[in-house]
Amino acid sequence: MQDMSSGDATNGIVPLAPASAARIQLAPGAVVSAIVRRAAAAAVLLPALACVAGGSDVDAGPADVAGEAEATSDAGDAGPDRACGPARLGIRPVLYLPSDASLSAAEEGRAVDLLARHLELGRTHFSELLVADTFCVEQPIVHRSPRTATEYQAAASPDSAHLMAASLLEAAGQDRNGSRDVFVAVFVRPPDLPCGGERPCLGGGRTFNGYPGTGGGIVQLEITSLLADVPYPFQSTLVHELGHAFGLVHSDCYGEDLALGRSIMSYNPEHWSVGLERSATPGTLLPEEYFLLDGNALAFPSFGYEAAVHNPTGRPLVGIDGTCELAPMDASLGPLARAGYELFFDGVRVSGPDAQFYTRGQARESCAWNVANQPAGIAILCLFDGARIGGR
Repeated sequence: MQDMSSGDATNGIVPLAPASAARIQLAPGAVVSAIVRRAAAAAVLLPALACVAGGSDVDAGPADVAGEAEATSDAGDAGPDRACGPARLGIRPVLYLPSDASLSAAEEGRAVDLLARHLELGRTHFSELLVADTFCVEQPIVHRSPRTATEYQAAASPDSAHLMAASLLEAAGQDRNGSRDVFVAVFVRPPDLPCGGERPCLGGGRTFNGYPGTGGGIVQLEITSLLADVPYPFQSTLVHELGHAFGLVHSDCYGEDLALGRSIMSYNPEHWSVGLERSATPGTLLPEEYFLLDGNALAFPSFGYEAAVHNPTGRPLVGIDGTCELAPMDASLGPLARAGYELFFDGVRVSGPDAQFYTRGQARESCAWNVANQPAGIAILCLFDGARIGGR
């Protein structure tokens, strides 16, 4: 499917503070894989991957997200009486209305009902793939934002995904670290401002905090897709974007042909749905994807990876060391509680706060570069979320 995203970021070399230690670098000069470039631009530009039925979306660095205090969300329950329980990750259906968009009560009801039916189809798909489990769905909400559709369209730093996520978290009384919601936000536009052309269509999935099992996330979809499969087929796109929200990257990171792959995380048009009718070949999961979803006990507490079942050929798994991993959404969504990447020289931490937003793959790459390039007399220790990942 056509990529309707805002473009790709490029990875760079970020010197660590202090400036006098400019020879110390977090990232090596070598070009990293395309999936990492899409997921993050070094430590200043580190969104989680998003896509529109395939493409990737980027955002910029931290910025003020004030102005959402008057946003309201009707219905639903983000508190301790959640349908999925206080600890389990729940999919939260959202009709997301900018201030210049509106739906009648009847239109809202029809859209909420149709979204619920699509989510039930998605639950069936994941149940067929995982067998032992599927995702849980929370009560829907109708979210009314004080921002206009044009403001979301023009948003760049932070981008629309960060603005929408921040607004939803605030309205729910949550923060990025404690949230157990994956917001499936269906964006409603004014009828005179359809997406397309100079107004890119929204579509993507991201985790708030990075790799699988670290918390909630957001999926952005267009209401025209929900109602008429325009500009992309809703059901198959929903499943793909939920995969991102659960922590999966595109399947080419594991060596699969992105255009023709069998994974739900590919762009294969053979997977495309029509309305509430799934494709006869809706897509499956690769062994690596099964392995990584085993790490998301928040979403799938009853699922466990079994090599004999999920990798019957016994081929070596690739990309499970953090190479194929989503970065956290950036600091505009608020502080990130987990430690992330820490680099120590002779027992002194030399990595700055931006290193917190590295993926494990970027952290391993940085660690290897420093081990190979720093003077032999320097003792190097590399940690990721408190666990040693390398050094000398």
